[in-house]
Amino acid sequence: MKKKHGIKIIGITGYTGTGKTVAAKFLRKKGFMVVDVDEFVHSIYAPGCALYSSLVKKYGKKILSPDGQIDRKNLGTVIFGSHAAYKSFIKMVYPAMNRALLKHINTFGGNLVILDMAVLFESGFYRKTDAVIYIKTDSKIWLKRTQRIKNKQYGAIRSYQDFFPEPKKIAYSSYIIYNNKTKKDLCFSVLKAVNKISGGFNG
Repeated sequence: MKKKHGIKIIGITGYTGTGKTVAAKFLRKKGFMVVDVDEFVHSIYAPGCALYSSLVKKYGKKILSPDGQIDRKNLGTVIFGSHAAYKSFIKMVYPAMNRALLKHINTFGGNLVILDMAVLFESGFYRKTDAVIYIKTDSKIWLKRTQRIKNKQYGAIRSYQDFFPEPKKIAYSSYIIYNNKTKKDLCFSVLKAVNKISGGFNG
């Protein structure tokens, strides 16, 4: 599937805890069309969807919650068990996610869509974007922020984000935003970059 003619896609990405979602929420308040891709993925994991059936067939009912929904913590326990398990998972999920996401984007009436997408590079969806904004944080500041994250799977998730090395992510990005100050500084730096990319249009 191809991107709809005339639509511009900007991807915002970065490691968990760098501030990409803070920036994305700010842009949404400013009137931009912003897709939270992590939230979007919930829709393609829903019972009745092809991906749901494939995941249950592959991993069994141990990944389900009592109400039959996919429990992402249970799923995470399985897929972050080893690099081989993770590679098998993304080989199944990322192509389906990318197709569904592009189809979703093509339904929008505006000419600009911004993605809040942690796995923009890992999934390969960066190839569908017109520009990428990569948010980076000083390692000491980043460690302080992420220490507040109590998800036991976080350490594993962080290590798997390195499947696509950070120097390569930086090389493929249009803008690098350093989030080492305040949320306000971050938000206006990202807004400035988006306006440059879009020519000030937020249709």
